[in-house]
Amino acid sequence: MISKIFEFLKTSFSESTLNYIEEAYTRALGTGLYLGMFFLAVIFIIFELKKKEKDRIKLVFGFYSVIVLILAVNPIFANISIKVIGSSVYWRIYWLLPLGIVLAYVFTELIYKMPTKIKRFLASVLIIFIIIVGGKWIYTEENFASVNNYYKIPDTVLDIIFRVSADDEEYKQLAGPLEFEVYTRQVDGTIILSENRSFTGSYREDSIVTYITNGDFENIYKKAKEIGCNYVVLSNSVKRADDDLANHGFLKFYENIDYTVYKLEEENTSWTITQYGIDGDLQSMCYTIEGNNSGLVIVDGGYKDDEETLKILEDKINANGNRVNAWILTHFDEDHAGAYMTLRDRIPDLQVGRLYVQDTPDIETCKENADWYTDEEWALYQSYLDLNISEKQLVHAGDTMENIIGLKMEVLSAYDDWIDEETSNLLNNGSIIFKLYGNEESILFCGDAQSDLISEYLLDNYSDKLKSDYLQVAHHGNNGFSDEFYETVDPKVAFFPSPTVIMENVNNVSWYSTEYLSELLGNMGATIYTFKDSPAQIVMK
Repeated sequence: MISKIFEFLKTSFSESTLNYIEEAYTRALGTGLYLGMFFLAVIFIIFELKKKEKDRIKLVFGFYSVIVLILAVNPIFANISIKVIGSSVYWRIYWLLPLGIVLAYVFTELIYKMPTKIKRFLASVLIIFIIIVGGKWIYTEENFASVNNYYKIPDTVLDIIFRVSADDEEYKQLAGPLEFEVYTRQVDGTIILSENRSFTGSYREDSIVTYITNGDFENIYKKAKEIGCNYVVLSNSVKRADDDLANHGFLKFYENIDYTVYKLEEENTSWTITQYGIDGDLQSMCYTIEGNNSGLVIVDGGYKDDEETLKILEDKINANGNRVNAWILTHFDEDHAGAYMTLRDRIPDLQVGRLYVQDTPDIETCKENADWYTDEEWALYQSYLDLNISEKQLVHAGDTMENIIGLKMEVLSAYDDWIDEETSNLLNNGSIIFKLYGNEESILFCGDAQSDLISEYLLDNYSDKLKSDYLQVAHHGNNGFSDEFYETVDPKVAFFPSPTVIMENVNNVSWYSTEYLSELLGNMGATIYTFKDSPAQIVMK
């Protein structure tokens, strides 16, 4: 015990502790001129005020100030304070000194002690002169210059705070790295700070500031929702090339060289789902999903040179701030995936929160089972395999993605080894089959899967999840899934991404089955939408 006491005393008088004392003094009191006047004022109060009614003044202004000063420069007290409240806070002990009040009181006493009016006047002038000289370092030209940043805050921090301040949201709550908690108070008092620091200046492990510091994106979103925080500032140093808050329920609001500020997306209560297509000779697949408050999702997109559909998509992307929150490519056939490459080149500042694609094998393996593809189609396929972009994510059966503009996405099937072993046409049968859940309703997308084995797999593994309000039928409605599968889904609306020539089998193609499937679903009570109805639209709750 005694050895610990000696060790503590030794530490108290160490060079580091003495440096903290000196630094705190300099930071709080600068050159010391005002402190010198304060010393003299305290001496005056203690020794010159004689009347009994002045005893309270002596106690509050005199002896109290002496005690605070002794504690402030006492190494033992300083060491204890640094351990308890931290060295960065210790200097604020000088805030306990009533400098302004004591000087004002003593100066007033001295003026009124003057026997004549002229002497009082001269004493007042002298005191004002002393104050001016004491403040010389503030106002002189060599020490004062007009600056744009009056807050003495780093420009990139100030830039972010000003951007949030200027936003038209009535309610603003912000969370960011530690410096934002300090600086925001100085700039805009209307911005609510999300969490308070502890007495030592630290944050809890489950604090949103801790999650922001660590780049824990999943927990940032959950915490922001929990505490009602609608602006989050992230240091660019913790952002990862393959991930950021834009993939976790936030919209990128503004970015500078050091920081990015994100805004929490508003909750969508409904989603408008639209099927596009030209009622001509060709099938294709293109859907947009738009939240009633914010956000855009594109499923496939159609041909690379379908200018009518491309223009629709381009306008919707521009209206969403040149951003697609999620782009889902069910597979790489040109009538599904061609548009992505075209718009990626056409919109140079296009932002895609996440590009979901199938995990398919190399071209040679695919060619073994699909020799009808053209060289141009294989070139498109290779271009997707070569995509080396941060937003690309390969999906597999069982994957779940939360909060895609408020929707939950669950992948029921995508390319896997068993598909290669047991089916042909790996691109089509390896299509991403996924379900999107709204608040009350759901939609099932089946891409171009065209094998009964796929529908059997879905019935065996996801029979309890197939029932959906809305359905995109498999393989444009042709040569696809079993009757049992569609009876299990039992949709109230069925989207056929096909033109009339296919729906009515005008050319008598032997393997077309759209007429049979549309009749089956119609007899089940489903409304049928085709390219004849384009753009066909529903609102999902």
